[in-house]
Amino acid sequence: MQQNQRFAQTNVNKLAMNNGDMSSLPATYNHIQIITAYQLKQLLYNFVRLLPLTINKKPVHHRQVPTTFSSSIFASNENQNKEETTLIWCDKNIDIHDDTKKTAELLQQVNDYILICSNLDTCLEYINQIKTEKVFLILSGQSADEMIDKVHDYKQVDSIYIFCINNIKYEHYLKEDHEKYYKLVGIYTEHEPLLRAIQENIRYLIKQSQAASLFEQDERSMRNLSSELHNFDAFRAFKYVLLKTDYDREQAKREMLETCRNYYRGNKKELANINEFEQIYKSTNAIHWYTRQTFVYRLVNKARRTEDYEALLILRFFVIDLCENLRLKYDDLKQRQEQLGSSTVVSYRGSKLSSPEIYNLKYNIGKSIATNGFLSTSRSKDVANIFAKKGTKRLGVETVIIEIHVDTTKLTT
Repeated sequence: MQQNQRFAQTNVNKLAMNNGDMSSLPATYNHIQIITAYQLKQLLYNFVRLLPLTINKKPVHHRQVPTTFSSSIFASNENQNKEETTLIWCDKNIDIHDDTKKTAELLQQVNDYILICSNLDTCLEYINQIKTEKVFLILSGQSADEMIDKVHDYKQVDSIYIFCINNIKYEHYLKEDHEKYYKLVGIYTEHEPLLRAIQENIRYLIKQSQAASLFEQDERSMRNLSSELHNFDAFRAFKYVLLKTDYDREQAKREMLETCRNYYRGNKKELANINEFEQIYKSTNAIHWYTRQTFVYRLVNKARRTEDYEALLILRFFVIDLCENLRLKYDDLKQRQEQLGSSTVVSYRGSKLSSPEIYNLKYNIGKSIATNGFLSTSRSKDVANIFAKKGTKRLGVETVIIEIHVDTTKLTT
């Protein structure tokens, strides 16, 4: 075990000195033999402990439900949120003890992590703690009158929904004040259209997450390499060690599914998806599972985007398969391009970006940009255009087609 630890330290230091250039590693370093999951964890945890030697990482922001307000707040999951979205229902008249279980089950049809508040100050305090998720906020009519001005411009609040008995009473938010309250999606008097609107916007957010968080410093989905080269190299080195280390697949699968079941306990929808994954998953269909919006996609996407090393260790069974599937797809694409006498692959991504995001894209023209996530694109510009024009009730965004030219002679897998 000590020999493996020393090997890990030597390997990581070598990576740091070479600025993450994996091709410069000696052949003896290109494969790591580890038998047990415990040894694998030790190897990679040793790597994580070495990170401060090469980068100045920002502290990870953890937030929990405030324990001092237990009588006015209910959370569907006692764990830290491992997904990208938090759905908050704030109604000062709701009975936390009698109404919350039924309401939570209803809301979990569209999002796993649910928070129900009957105290407005508690709700504001909790939202302020959120750093790595987007909030979908449901307000009762009375709560909207008291809260919407306070919370509307919070960066972490993606969209707001008013659920009330008399929608006419609050229509002025959508009419006279619609430019001021551009995050307000709609006013609803029934559960079904409310949940449908939330689900539509959550799906939209997830699909747009890589592009929309292009310049989110805390999440670092993409970053300007000119200013964050050391961070990029260190995380690249971590991924390299993870992908090049042998491991017990069945043990890793059991550990991942056990952790996911524990996290999603009480969520019937995701528990069913976990059972399905356990029964039918094959290493060759990792891409298919990633494109489905189930627990696998949401957990992996956030772990990579926020550079959550511990989560990536737990999810390594799937992450390694996914990377290998993508490598094979890339090799096949590269070979076909060579047969056509071309080394350039053009792909497109349809997005809706805010004016500041578009400005930042223009500002970074000519600079090196890299992503630590998986960016979904299409070879067809028409398909990207369809995605870009898909309707959203959010104001303040513009339709954008991102055209990406890939030179296969300059890339390695």
